[in-house]
Amino acid sequence: MAKEPQVSVYQVVGKFSDGFYIHQFKKFLIAKNEARAVERILSEIGSKHHVKRSDITIGSVSKITNYDEIDDPLIKKMIQNERRKGRVSALE
Repeated sequence: MAKEPQVSVYQVVGKFSDGFYIHQFKKFLIAKNEARAVERILSEIGSKHHVKRSDITIGSVSKITNYDEIDDPLIKKMIQNERRKGRVSALE
């Protein structure tokens, strides 16, 4: 049986323009690597706010190493479940 790949928590910070305003965002998400985290953010924001990928600017992508930095309760709960299954990289 193949071992499932480790996942990590990433924080993505950026901004997007909807034609009238520039909105800033900070999102936490679980992904296998930074590229997948960026792809997921582009997909989510494009879908929810009906903006093109070219109107979304990613400012930074950082891997979260401290569990207390996560302020999204849903992500915290998901991390607890992933840690129980042994599929998430070690967080303090």
